[in-house]
Amino acid sequence: MSGKNEKQIVRPDDVNRDNSGTSDHRKKTLGEIQVEAFDHDVVVNERTQLFSAELLRLALLGLGGIGYVFTKIPDSSRKVFAGTNQAKGLILASSVAFGLSAGAALALRYLTSVLLAHQLRIVRLHARNSSGDVSRARVEEQTRDRRLKNLRPLLLLSSICLCLGAAGFVLYLFLVLNA
Repeated sequence: MSGKNEKQIVRPDDVNRDNSGTSDHRKKTLGEIQVEAFDHDVVVNERTQLFSAELLRLALLGLGGIGYVFTKIPDSSRKVFAGTNQAKGLILASSVAFGLSAGAALALRYLTSVLLAHQLRIVRLHARNSSGDVSRARVEEQTRDRRLKNLRPLLLLSSICLCLGAAGFVLYLFLVLNA
């Protein structure tokens, strides 16, 4: 149905087109970088950020749960556990584990942001390819790779501490409820 009565569909990327039909340079690139070349890095970064955000939420939920349960314990049970080193140790160890998990998750979030900035600088230096850019790109790559090696230990630390904190908290609840 091609005819004069057809409506022309205007897409958001058509708004910045000039008369020659080419897209506005700022719309398709980040400086000299093709947006498509950088999309994969952004997607990986977003997923890592989301996972570390979940670790952080769970760790903070655990800390809040410890505080809530501790304030809701009847006074009679609180007096019984005031002298018990086992209960004190469990609640203290759980609090420390949840705190370490939250700290590692925050460090993981920060580090992934910094790594994305390094990757962006590397891609820009390679795209510009001026004098000295290749050597600066190598230095950025070395710095990025060094920091990249810290991601896995932080992820493991946060996950393990979260599990230990949860296990200690469950044991603490078991002791309190059976008192």
